[in-house]
Amino acid sequence: MVSEKESMGFDFQSFMKACSKNMALEEKKLKAFVKSINNGSVNDYQLCAWLCAYSNHSFTLNDTSALTKALVEVNQKLTVDPTWSIVNYQNTNVVGDSRNLIAVPLLASLGLKVPSIQVGNCEALEKLKCIPGYVPKMSISQMNTMLADVGCFIGYSSDLNGPEAKMQDIMKSVGTFTSHQFDLARHFSLTAACGTGYYLGDLKCINTGMHLKQANTSAKDVTNLAKKLDIKCRMQVTDATVPYGSMIGYPFEIREVIEVLEGEGSCELVDTLALQCAHLLQMCQKVETLREGEKMIFDALADGSALTKFLDMLMAQGVSKEVAEKLRNKEFTEILPEATNQTKINARQTGIVRDIRLDVMEDVLVHAMGGYNGSGAGFHITTEVGKRVNEGTCLMTVYHEGVLTNKTKQDLNKAIHIERMQFQRILRTFRNEDSENARKNKNKNRKKNRSKSETAAEKESEKEGEKEEEEEGKTEDVTVSSSVSSESVPKDYVVVVSAENEGDRTVSEKAEE
Repeated sequence: MVSEKESMGFDFQSFMKACSKNMALEEKKLKAFVKSINNGSVNDYQLCAWLCAYSNHSFTLNDTSALTKALVEVNQKLTVDPTWSIVNYQNTNVVGDSRNLIAVPLLASLGLKVPSIQVGNCEALEKLKCIPGYVPKMSISQMNTMLADVGCFIGYSSDLNGPEAKMQDIMKSVGTFTSHQFDLARHFSLTAACGTGYYLGDLKCINTGMHLKQANTSAKDVTNLAKKLDIKCRMQVTDATVPYGSMIGYPFEIREVIEVLEGEGSCELVDTLALQCAHLLQMCQKVETLREGEKMIFDALADGSALTKFLDMLMAQGVSKEVAEKLRNKEFTEILPEATNQTKINARQTGIVRDIRLDVMEDVLVHAMGGYNGSGAGFHITTEVGKRVNEGTCLMTVYHEGVLTNKTKQDLNKAIHIERMQFQRILRTFRNEDSENARKNKNKNRKKNRSKSETAAEKESEKEGEKEEEEEGKTEDVTVSSSVSSESVPKDYVVVVSAENEGDRTVSEKAEE
């Protein structure tokens, strides 16, 4: 009977002991262990035990680098030309953000090679599955052919992530531990297997002290690991509270991808994507400055070459030419699912859009609208952060089946936070006659200065005079104070709106006559 030590090719007990005592892991032993996972000589309970120890282990950069290199050595690799500039664009997969689907064909249209290998049923693949005929699973030979002929692909292959997939399955089944270092090793093992030389990552976080500190630490871990693997890397930490797209729901996000690749789309999305892709062009020495890189990106979007590359990629992965042409012509309703009912969510007050909670909208989509099941449910956001909206302005259009409950509508309305504005309608009033208050003050002063010897008849005459002045005052124009409500203010007055948006500032407007 073959012993456990002989079957694994190394001393498993000493290997586990090193993990539990936070000892440095030897690259040679890690390679032997990963090979044993790949050939099936490691039992699931042994792998589970190692993963538990791994998650509790204080891994150093050298440990993570050793594990990554071990995974790269065991897995198959793509056949690449040494003269190619192979790049990888990665952003944190969140709802409503499809920049990775746009960046891959966009960069390929500029002569770069962009292999985008995904893991399992990730969001990027699920979005592309909405397109009829698209096949995400690919062989190594298919990937090599597409990289040479088309210049890009988006898919996955079990030949490239055998040990990682088995580890991931066990981690999901146990569900009691996670490891940031393991995720890094798994991701960069696939990145290195493609021959990637240049890497740009987008790491989203909430812009607060603790979250920002954690994001900065994670970004440094990525850049340091990439350096160990001889990959030039730049990481950017971005605000997770700002949506980069206006569509939520897989079919609708595919629509937005087509629109952006055709040269349309929101300025926020296009400008951010152009700047990030310009970084990769600069790293590859295709341009000297980021401004030159952005110009190349805008030109590729304007002339349609980026959209053509995207459709070529889809056809190489199973999509028919007829479907591709319908996507080009924006005949979305014929090929992409869309819910039959539409409901508009309107603003309940006037103010500035301070925040759009994508997590709340996703929660509503999953739990109240059937989720991402291909029914065509989703949202089209028609406002943006920092924009001024009036009461009744449409904030989003909801595509759904059946009837939306009042609670669902309230949740969606709360997802877009609007901050009230203070109105100061009238700044100052200029007169060419004395006001009523001024006349009263004059009368009071006159009383004080009068002599005590005045007769009772004179005092009575003064009282009658005051009554006459008060009656005359009722027919005069009355001054409107600056604190009066907006409904009582004439439209030809100067309007000043005060709102907090990127610091305190005052915006002056003049209402239409």
